[in-house]
Amino acid sequence: MNPGRGMEVLRINNERFLIFFNHKIDLTRTLEGGPWIFDMQLILLSSVEEHQDPSEVALDNCNFNVHIHDLPFRQRTTTIALHIGNSLGKVHDLNWEEGNKFRLQQSR
Repeated sequence: MNPGRGMEVLRINNERFLIFFNHKIDLTRTLEGGPWIFDMQLILLSSVEEHQDPSEVALDNCNFNVHIHDLPFRQRTTTIALHIGNSLGKVHDLNWEEGNKFRLQQSR
């Protein structure tokens, strides 16, 4: 994953911007690498299809990485991880075996 070939940002209104990436790897890294924060504000991102109006794309959820610490050894199971994750939001990706963490999608 190398590129870093830049981007162009267009302002749609005071709260919404359209970002054009010069390479697909940069787009993928940005969408999957969040959550992103600027000036103490959460930045919500979404892909926009060519036929879509960017001002009408729903920006109502964000993925977060959740790390669980000090969970008793016998409770470190996929079932428990899913139970905890689903109580917080929708579990997007579960990587429980590598460090007691999962990715969570939270809707507002």
